[in-house]
Amino acid sequence: VDQTKRCTRAVAALIAEGYARRESLKDFQRYLRECIGESNEAIHHLNFARNKQYLSRSDADNLIERYNILGRKIYTLKAKWQNY
Repeated sequence: VDQTKRCTRAVAALIAEGYARRESLKDFQRYLRECIGESNEAIHHLNFARNKQYLSRSDADNLIERYNILGRKIYTLKAKWQNY
């Protein structure tokens, strides 16, 4: 539970911290890579919770899909940041 809370909270915090360093493309992209990792970790914990029936299948699937979408959006932002 603690790891799940930590990784889900980390995504927004890393985006905020990385944005503060946006003048350095490498630094900002590093923070976004960490966000993707945290998002993937959240998906892993949600899969585990679903398989152990700590969450209903529909709730877990909904959250997993949302984290998949979030990960894709962060990846796109990382790839295209220099164009903004």
